[in-house]
Amino acid sequence: MARPDIRRTVQTKLGVGYMTRGLNTSSLIAFDYAISGNNVTGYTNQIQRGFMPAAGRKPASSPWTADNSLFISWIGINDIHAGYDATTTINAIMRQQQSLYDVGARNFVLINMPPWDRSPMGTYGSQPSISH
Repeated sequence: MARPDIRRTVQTKLGVGYMTRGLNTSSLIAFDYAISGNNVTGYTNQIQRGFMPAAGRKPASSPWTADNSLFISWIGINDIHAGYDATTTINAIMRQQQSLYDVGARNFVLINMPPWDRSPMGTYGSQPSISH
C-alpha cells in the first residue's frame, strides 16, 4: 500500500509515471520504486524489498525480459549531502546493480548527481553552501 507521507517521483515531471502516461504512446509497463529524498540505504530497500519480490520474479502479469527492459537508477546527491563515504556508497550501488543483473536485467542507465552548487540544497542565497 502506498504511503501518503512519502513523495514518490511519479508526482513530478521527471517521474516515471509522468513520462509513461504523459509522453508515451505505446503499450508500456513501468515500475517506479523511487522515493524522493532516498539515499543508498533506501535505494537498496527499493530493489531488495520492492522490485525483487514482485517484478523481479518476472510474473506473468509483467513479462519483462533482458531485451525489452531498461533499468534506470538516479542516485548520489542525498548520499553526498549526508556526508556518506563515497567508496562505501558506490560499492552499495554496484551490489544492487549486480543483483538486478543476476535476475536478468541487461540494460542500465545510471544517472549521477548534478553539480552540487546548482542543486537547491547546494546553494544558500547567492553563495554556494559547499565548495568543490
